[in-house]
Amino acid sequence: MPKHMKKDPSVELPQETPAAAAAATPKEDVAPAVDEAEKDAEKDGAPEEASAAEPAAAEDTAVEPPVTPATRELASVPEISDLSGLPDAPQAIKTLSAARTAFLPSPEDGDPILNIGENSDSALDDAQDLTTPHVAVTEVITSPEPAAADDSPVGGPDDESPRPRRSRKLLWLIPAGVLVLAGAGYVAGADYFDGKFLPGTTLNGEDVSMQTYEDVAARKSSSLDGYTLHASGNGLDLTVSAADLGLTCDGNAYVEEATEGLSAWNWPLDLMSPKDLTAEESSSFDEAKLAAIVTPAVEAVTQDTSELENHGILYSAEQGAFVLDERATAKHLNADAVIEVMKQAVLAGETEVTIGDDCLEDATSLTETLNAANALLGAAGTTLSLNGTQVLDIPADLIASWVRFGDDLSVTLDETAVSEWVTANVGALDTAGKERSYTRPDGKQITVSGGTWGIITNEAETTTVLLDAIRGGSAQALEIPLRQSSGVVADANGRDWGNRYIDIDISEQHVRMYDDSGALIWESDCVTGDPTQGYDTPTGVNPINANKGMNQTLKGLDYNGDGEPDYESYVTYWIPFVGNLVALHDADWRYYFGGTIYQGNGSHGCVNLPAGKAAELYELTRVGDCVVVHY
Repeated sequence: MPKHMKKDPSVELPQETPAAAAAATPKEDVAPAVDEAEKDAEKDGAPEEASAAEPAAAEDTAVEPPVTPATRELASVPEISDLSGLPDAPQAIKTLSAARTAFLPSPEDGDPILNIGENSDSALDDAQDLTTPHVAVTEVITSPEPAAADDSPVGGPDDESPRPRRSRKLLWLIPAGVLVLAGAGYVAGADYFDGKFLPGTTLNGEDVSMQTYEDVAARKSSSLDGYTLHASGNGLDLTVSAADLGLTCDGNAYVEEATEGLSAWNWPLDLMSPKDLTAEESSSFDEAKLAAIVTPAVEAVTQDTSELENHGILYSAEQGAFVLDERATAKHLNADAVIEVMKQAVLAGETEVTIGDDCLEDATSLTETLNAANALLGAAGTTLSLNGTQVLDIPADLIASWVRFGDDLSVTLDETAVSEWVTANVGALDTAGKERSYTRPDGKQITVSGGTWGIITNEAETTTVLLDAIRGGSAQALEIPLRQSSGVVADANGRDWGNRYIDIDISEQHVRMYDDSGALIWESDCVTGDPTQGYDTPTGVNPINANKGMNQTLKGLDYNGDGEPDYESYVTYWIPFVGNLVALHDADWRYYFGGTIYQGNGSHGCVNLPAGKAAELYELTRVGDCVVVHY
């Protein structure tokens, strides 16, 4: 019997056979046990045969142990054959596994109740050894030593000797052992998880499973070591570091807030419900150190701003707007306002912060000037059209070039600059009298200049309209005012008439008329002015004017100085195109037309036509039709 066990005479256990007793009892204890058994037999007066019959009776009356919640719980503990790979496993797990092996042998080992009786000493020894660090076993009830067999006769049928109850007496050890081991495991788990985050725990989204509070706190405390803040805007560009500010983070407070209300004693329940913890990151720094850095930096950027043009207002082509030179705004920086903005950025953990207009003081007038200049740019996108066709646009950078800033921060438009632009760009759209090139439908390429036909813009009125639009601050579609219009915008070669026109070719001495589709609808030979006498028919582009009529008397000029017209001629069809002096008309005094007649026998400048052809042309033409005279 193990030395730490004691006998309890109040417990009666089933008797064992002498053979079993001899096998289980040390040799030195056999003789006393036999003597004691013989004395008991003599006292009771039982026959010798009764002792011999008891082993058989004990075998027939083996009792099945009752199933209790405690035995179920112990049976549910998994058997772990090797715990050497889990050095950090709680002691409770090791204890429970050993208890299961000791108290619940496998079915192959025989009757569980008898095995408990036979192995109780070694099992309890193992259990105590496993639980010794946590629970001290002060007393263990053991089975009495088996008595020696005697030779008394076996009792008869009426023998009323007690039946074996050893199995029943030991059953209470199972739930008691389970409770002891469960308690030890619970305490061991609490001890193991004390100061640790349980598996599945996150803190502000970070997985902190199985990390100690101390490690998490230390990591949080050092998290700001490499922190820097960059502040820029309104002329200031400044970077400060955590070391510059004495910036620190209280990791202990961070962990304490996160773990408030948690207890290691709740570990069984907490294992089944992972937690998402939150805590505020508490940081602090020396505001005096921040002020000591910012104040001189602000003072430095406010220097040397006296030579800025336009009060530091610049036009940014990239932004399409007027902006303030940072040097201009820097002189209005308020150091206290900058310090406050940077302070809030540090506390919020930001790494970039903009020093905006809220950090400026006494800059109202400058800002108003800037806004007034940008209001003029609102007219950007204004267009100028000619006879309904867009020909010019007014972009923001063009308007910006006309903006002027006064010493009093006033904003005006340079009207002279606008007028010059109109002359150079709108005036260039004039086509009257300018050289044009075109290709006649029959393929002949012609260049001509002179005449009154074409566009003449009204530059002064255009300047006024444009200035009003810009001051209005919104984009508008403007029609260019004209003094004269051809109704057609000139093409790239300057041609500014349509398909319908009359073509007078002096070199060919031939006249053609084309309709709106460009088709030739009339033609005839002619005789133009006599170049040998200085009566050349004027070249150029002109319209048929309102002097068109019939039955006209032509009177020549008084070149000979006799006070009378040099000639008088009567014509039926008069189609003038240069004032009321040069026209297409019938010449019934001529018999031949075309060829080279005009050289030496030409007209005084008009274009002579056969009477019948003149009548046809008169019916086809109308006032405003274009007449092109060329060689």
